[in-house]
Parts: sequence; structure tokens; C-alpha cells
Amino acid sequence: MAVRKRFTNAQIKALKPKPGRYEVWEGGGFGMRVSPRGIKSWIWLFRFEGKSRRVTFVTYPNMNLHSARVALTNAQERLSKGDDPGKILKDERQAERQAETVTDVVNRYLAEYALPNKRSGPEDERILRKDVTPRWGHRKAVNIKRRDVAELLRAIADRGAGVQANRTLSVVRRMFNWAMSAGILETNPATLAEGPGVETPRTRNLTPVELRTFWNGLTNSTLSEATQLGLQFMLVVA
Repeated sequence: MAVRKRFTNAQIKALKPKPGRYEVWEGGGFGMRVSPRGIKSWIWLFRFEGKSRRVTFVTYPNMNLHSARVALTNAQERLSKGDDPGKILKDERQAERQAETVTDVVNRYLAEYALPNKRSGPEDERILRKDVTPRWGHRKAVNIKRRDVAELLRAIADRGAGVQANRTLSVVRRMFNWAMSAGILETNPATLAEGPGVETPRTRNLTPVELRTFWNGLTNSTLSEATQLGLQFMLVVA
């Protein structure tokens, strides 16, 4: 195994496919495998309990050079503690494959909580089906980050629906809070997000019919005379 200098981004990007699979190495067992189709995979060779082992991290560019070094450091720390980093990585990938997608979480949130218990359940469903599942539905819920939430809200606001973006944030935050209580997630990526829309307070004047109803209702109510007069006075002077 020829020892090479530390990898650079330019070097990794420049690796080209060959008729057969090949590997390049940085040293310390850290390297990259390039397939004939040009798929680049980060790899690490190590010894565990006297046996040579190999782990494959995520492919490039899904995992960049910096992230690959972080993954390598984490694996080396596990090995130093006497754990098998290959088995741990395999178990983590298995758990991720079995993790629920955003569509799964949306369906459970609606069926188990929003629709049976909330008057806003149908509106929650409309919002989630319109903007959330088309964008995130296939993704694992545990992989949704704050940046994803910000990008979702920005996309909604950019089509001129800033207030709708605010409503979407409220529903997404509520759904992720429910997912935490259900043991699906450990954190809520929407907790610190801010709605991009500017809310305009709504004002409405009572109609003559409503004014008459209120006035007569006070007279016929069981409230004390002082309370009735006080409320009528407030109405008269606005």
C-alpha cells in the first residue's frame, strides 16, 4: 500500500474512473475506492481483535473530505475504547434504514393526534400535504435539520405566501414536538425557526345588529347593574 500525502479536495475531485476498481490511500488505512462507474467511496482499514477489518463510509460527494475525516476520527475513538467501529457503523445504518420517513411521521401525526383531537386537524393535513411531504416526504425524519426548515419556509415565502409560511412553521413545529413525545425524534429542528411572513393584525367593527344584540343581552343578563352600566359605558365611548 503506497503512502500518499494528505488528501486535498482538488485531488479527490480529480480522480477518474478506470476499467477496474482501484484505491488510493492517504496513510493510516484511510483511503478512497473508485469504481469503474466513477463512484467514490471513503474507506478505512484497521485491525480489531487481531483481524484485518474494513469499513466503508458514505460516498463522495455526499460526504465531503472534512466530513470523512470527522467520521474517521469518530471510528478511531471507538476502536481505541475497544469497540468494533465496523459493527457500530453497520448497526447505525440498519437503524437509519428502519427510521421513519417524513411521510411516515406526517401520517402518524395526523392519524394519531391531529385529526382525532384538534379542530385544526384538517388544516394541518392540508398544509402538510401541500408543502411538507412533496419536499421532504422521502427523507428520514431524523435527517431533517434547521437549514431544511429555513429553506422550506423561504421557498413558500418566495412565492408570495409569507403568512402561509408562518402557518406551515407552526404546523411543522407542532408535528415534530409530537414526534418527540412519541419517541420518534430526539430533537425538533423547527424549534428556533422564525416565520418569514409579516402578520397584519385584523380589526373588525361590530355591525349594528351585533351592537343591538350586545346591548340588549347586557340588559337581560344576570350581571350586576353596575357591571352592565360599565360595559355599556365602554361601548358608548369605544
